[in-house]
Amino acid sequence: DYYYLAQREMIVPIFVEARRSFPWKTSLQSFIMLTGGYGIGVKSENQNVSAAQGGWLLHPSVGLEFGSSKDYHWQLDAGVRLQRGTFTFNSPWNSLETTTHRMLFKRFALRLGLVF
Repeated sequence: DYYYLAQREMIVPIFVEARRSFPWKTSLQSFIMLTGGYGIGVKSENQNVSAAQGGWLLHPSVGLEFGSSKDYHWQLDAGVRLQRGTFTFNSPWNSLETTTHRMLFKRFALRLGLVF
């Protein structure tokens, strides 16, 4: 996941998801989902990111599943993705100067998927 593309703040998430479905009929059901885990920070020396540390990840969401056929379903969900991260940047002009960003990324997430 790139959270701030211009600064190359990248985190690799490792997570588990718990889901509860509420079937209305066979072709349509709603669900709630909670994703939790940890994000691993990725440093990039060529982009002046000298140190990267991830943190906890939390992503609650609600959605709908549309049953197109017996073998696959379309899934649409919306939620909020919260991710902690700390990044240290080297100055491109002065190698002794660094800047550290400690952040809680808060992103709205809208996902469309195919479940088979």
